Amino acid sequence: MVMLRWTVLISTLLLAFACSDDSNGGNNNNTNSNNNGDGNPPAALVGTWDYQSVTVDGVAADVGTVLDWVPGAVAADLTVQANGAYSYQEVNATGGQLWFEIGFVFIDGNEVDINVQSDSDGPVNEMVVATFMIDGDTLTLTAVEDGVTVVFTLVRRT
Repeated sequence: MVMLRWTVLISTLLLAFACSDDSNGGNNNNTNSNNNGDGNPPAALVGTWDYQSVTVDGVAADVGTVLDWVPGAVAADLTVQANGAYSYQEVNATGGQLWFEIGFVFIDGNEVDINVQSDSDGPVNEMVVATFMIDGDTLTLTAVEDGVTVVFTLVRRT
């Protein structure tokens, strides 16, 4: 299994990609998710998304392995706020937070720039860029690093 060095950054991208703009007449397959031009996420992106699955070069993989979850983690989610702030967390079986990451997302068309500012280990200064697509309550994030294509699927929490 290929261990990716972006770990949570990709996760964050996934959430950021879940956005679609309500001005498209209900067509949630919108690849131009930010029509206001300011980089902030559209209303459809705001909320919490749960990681469901991942493929690496087209082969199904374990989300926890690809994201290199901390010991004891059984799930992960991303939350995006209207001002572009995001948080990512890995949780245990009772929902207790074991690890976190925070920062901001900037959306430009079908690309999302994720600026990681801090995680459980302290200050971070990293940026990741990915592309996204949304279909209803399913967010698909695609990123390529070092020739490896990783596709995450997240589902909107209800």
